[in-house]
Amino acid sequence: MLSNYCALVRAVALVLLSLCLVACSSGKIVKTWEGDEKPANELALLTAPEHITLLAVDGKAMPDYLLQGLTTTYSLLPGEHILEFKFETLWAVARKAENSSPSRVVSSEPQQVRVRVEPGQQLTFRYPTPGNLRDAEAIAATFSAELVDAQGRVVAKSVPAGTYTLPDTEPLKQAQAIAGVSESDVSRLDALKVLWSRLSAEEKKAFLSWAFE
Repeated sequence: MLSNYCALVRAVALVLLSLCLVACSSGKIVKTWEGDEKPANELALLTAPEHITLLAVDGKAMPDYLLQGLTTTYSLLPGEHILEFKFETLWAVARKAENSSPSRVVSSEPQQVRVRVEPGQQLTFRYPTPGNLRDAEAIAATFSAELVDAQGRVVAKSVPAGTYTLPDTEPLKQAQAIAGVSESDVSRLDALKVLWSRLSAEEKKAFLSWAFE
């Protein structure tokens, strides 16, 4: 009875593992924003190679595929983004006891990069790669990475997570609502220009008095 139960558990685990591998290796690009799909030529692509786990984009948590060592590609909307990630790798180890784990996950503290991307841009992470478990532990202890473009040019260097914070977008959204424009149509500066053009002379005077007091 017990052997049949163990065989069933093993079979279910293999099926789940196979499904995860298919999903992660199918070449599907992971969308990083809420809302409608966008044409491919309007997006930038970010590749997270093995040992890099992308945790969040602009505060939005990314899917956890459970398996280290898989390369995953993400699509990014044009504009400025804060990417949070970590170094993470899985190694086989000798069992020290019958119930001990035969593997060890080595992870770094989370890192961040802040980057402005353009449509069609392709980015990836550059970092030290481990040759063995000891290398992985040393890299994780002091981990940092560079974000590079398709030509290998550095576009951002990582800093500890928490260094960058998301801007408070509520005032901007209010200004855009008053001006009658959407966030996707105009930049922050354009929204302010539109709003300024619709202020009365008295409102402009009051604003300048507040801004320079």
